[in-house]
Amino acid sequence: MAHILIVEDDVDRQKWFMHHTYGHYTRYAQDSRKALEILDSEEFDIVFLDHDLGKSTSIEIAERIKGLPMLPMIIIHSCNPVGQRNLKRILPKAHICPFMKLKSSLRNFIDTGI
Repeated sequence: MAHILIVEDDVDRQKWFMHHTYGHYTRYAQDSRKALEILDSEEFDIVFLDHDLGKSTSIEIAERIKGLPMLPMIIIHSCNPVGQRNLKRILPKAHICPFMKLKSSLRNFIDTGI
């Protein structure tokens, strides 16, 4: 069972993730504050990271992840190409897979991330 953190502010996308990560330990954060709070208290195998989070971005989250002693697999699922590049600069080992492409790749990420 994978430990997964999903950072996503869109409710419909959260529901999609909920359905497709059923059976795994999954936490959700709709904003940077909540994601940082969760990252301070738990370790994850996989983090799905959106860039645009309402009034903020996930840059601070990426910086926190970068400093973790054990880096989880990071999947940047943002559809914002500038945001993708900005996050990838901070987390060079992260995978970029825009949300639209996750439908065919999600199972592979989960299977290889644990």
